[in-house]
Amino acid sequence: MNPRGDVLLAYEMNGEPMPADHGFPVRAVVPGHVGVRNVKWVDRVVTSKVEAEGMWQRGAAYKGFPPGLLDLGKVSAHQVDKAVGVQELPVQSVILSPQQDSAPSRLSKDGRVS
Repeated sequence: MNPRGDVLLAYEMNGEPMPADHGFPVRAVVPGHVGVRNVKWVDRVVTSKVEAEGMWQRGAAYKGFPPGLLDLGKVSAHQVDKAVGVQELPVQSVILSPQQDSAPSRLSKDGRVS
């Protein structure tokens, strides 16, 4: 893959024609981006310097908000526009393999591993 960001136009999945529910006849696949942002049922390609209009790109559905925000109804349209898209959020998890015969870690009330 090109480090500048390749985009694939997939017409097959697992060696078979792309199934309808996965985007037949063609689906865009953008490595490193959340799957919901990979457009299905492609019938034309348009390049742009800004995000596409619509709730999936510019609406609150796939924007990152602080965990303390409990009511999206209190967020202005301007705040939604300025919020970072989920594919731009930093990794906030880690996957580990425990050593053989090790005891599981415990989380304290403040979320720390002991």
